[in-house]
Amino acid sequence: MLPETYLKAGITLALAGKQKEARQAFQDLIHLYPDRPEGHYNLGLLAQRETRLDEAEAHLRRALALKPDYTEALYALGLLLKDSQRPECAAAVLFLAAKLNPASPYTYFQLGLVLHTLNHLDGAKACFTMALDLKPDFAEAYNNLALVVAAAGELHRAQFYLDQALAVRPNYTEAYNNRGILLSQAQLPEEAVRAFRQALQLEPGNPVTHNNLGLTYQKLQRLPEALSSFQTALELQPHYVEAHNNLALILHELNRPVEAITHLNRALALKPDFALAATNLVSVLNKLNRFSEAEACLRQALTYHPGRPGLLRRLALILRKQERYTEAEDYYQQAIQNGAPAKTAEAVFGLGTLYLLQGRYRPGWDYYEKRLIAFSYSQPPLPSWQGENISDRRLLLFFEQGFGDTLHFIRYATLFTSLATAVGVVVQKPLLRLLAHSLDCPVYAEGQVPLEEYDIACSLHSLPYRFGTEEASIPTAIPYLKPPVTQVTKWRKRLADLMPGRPRIGIVWAGNPRHDNDHNRSIPFSVFRTLPERHPQIHWISLQADDRAADLTDGDSAILNVSAELNDFTETAGLISHLDLVITVDSAVAHLAGALGKPVWILLPLDPDWRWLLTRQDSPWYPSARLFRQSQTGGWQAVLEQVTAALLDEAAASSTRKKP
Repeated sequence: MLPETYLKAGITLALAGKQKEARQAFQDLIHLYPDRPEGHYNLGLLAQRETRLDEAEAHLRRALALKPDYTEALYALGLLLKDSQRPECAAAVLFLAAKLNPASPYTYFQLGLVLHTLNHLDGAKACFTMALDLKPDFAEAYNNLALVVAAAGELHRAQFYLDQALAVRPNYTEAYNNRGILLSQAQLPEEAVRAFRQALQLEPGNPVTHNNLGLTYQKLQRLPEALSSFQTALELQPHYVEAHNNLALILHELNRPVEAITHLNRALALKPDFALAATNLVSVLNKLNRFSEAEACLRQALTYHPGRPGLLRRLALILRKQERYTEAEDYYQQAIQNGAPAKTAEAVFGLGTLYLLQGRYRPGWDYYEKRLIAFSYSQPPLPSWQGENISDRRLLLFFEQGFGDTLHFIRYATLFTSLATAVGVVVQKPLLRLLAHSLDCPVYAEGQVPLEEYDIACSLHSLPYRFGTEEASIPTAIPYLKPPVTQVTKWRKRLADLMPGRPRIGIVWAGNPRHDNDHNRSIPFSVFRTLPERHPQIHWISLQADDRAADLTDGDSAILNVSAELNDFTETAGLISHLDLVITVDSAVAHLAGALGKPVWILLPLDPDWRWLLTRQDSPWYPSARLFRQSQTGGWQAVLEQVTAALLDEAAASSTRKKP
């Protein structure tokens, strides 16, 4: 029989699903006509269809050895190499196929896909454009051209190409899905939701679209809907690793950490080298203070990604929380050594806070300054002061982080009296009245600064570094804040009904809930309330602000609740001026009381903020402060027992002083 007869028979059998008989026909063709490439080509296609890829590649390469310009075999081999995750080899083969057959839009399309994978965006764009020149109704080419130009930052152009794809094929689910992704990237999440819903109307069983819709709901903080979307994605595809990870993040935000851990463990079981799931699991375990498990997770992740700076930095943090400071320092150093400066800034900053915690100020300030690279803070559009002579310059100081940070570092503003021609300070609005009254320089709220009146700027946080602060040179001219007389008078009258002779103690049991260590540094009110309940002879006055002030109920008659009247720090300072003592967790009120020179007892978690140092009971920053520390994570009851003992000692000492 002629070779064409065997070839036609084999193709007919293959189309009829008779793979075994088709394979025999092609083998017979090869046996009888060994110089004909068609038998090897078709055996390659059969083997590729049955995922016997090594065998398929061997047949296709044999076909090409017999006929080097066999464009169909080149195309098939290019697809096989692409699907085998060998994009460089696939690109070379498909480039040759396109050169030999420049009229094939599909070859240009597949070459474009491979070049996009290799991040050769210009080449991919050229290939998809060529495919469209040859086939103007090629919806897939429009769709992928949109992805390429989007990757180059041309989001509006990408939307145009997706519109073209949908004009050609109105029911193109993938184009609607990609439209949703691009709209989300363009910060148009509501429109993205509509696009994903359109995709799901066409293909309701697509788990990827449900996952993408969940991510968009998450961006909109529509957490219940995000939860439902990720759950649906997993119902459709139980082994969907990314959906397990994304669902876990929502569960964590909804304060369902145990369920979050279950899904993150599932993601890692499915994909053990999934570094993002590992770091998310560490975040959840960290919030639960399950440090040993977090450490084990990171060490496992490092076996798959040795030397990855982000993992090393997180391990250093977990070791620090376990008071293993030498090991923490070593892993911070490893993180810094294993990455580019822009990618290791957080590790440098973390090492800086570790040094400051240990009282190693000279290297600490140096590393702490790298926070400006690691994190985004708004600052005035003025040149940054680097410590040079500014005797003929006008300096603008500005806040950077929380209220407590501003109160802590504002002491440095007084040092510029003889250093600069003029000094101004930008602060948060709730601090404006107090600092304007306390400082001998202009004080502005954010957004109200006359920038034309200043030449140069510096963050308050950078001043210890610029001044080379050591413990012995900390500015301790206390008090450096003072409440206005009007507030002092107002609060004297407000407290006039309190029984004279009894101590007046202000209390704060919770700090800023957005602080990343708030779960450790704030005390549950159910635990804290035992302190005032055990000392009814004391006038307890709540200085608690924000949502946690609602912890007080009508049943807490032992505590005077004036939280609603503390509408800024000037009011709080006026009230504190009439107190004998402030007892507070690490909060802005701790810094306020210290800056006013008022006796303040600060209750600290096992892993404290760097400024409170380690082990010591006093603070070089606030001479009037006394520190009470946890001996184990979560051990607030023991801390409150220390406070009770100290209160009894104070009462006994006071009684002794009053005796004639």
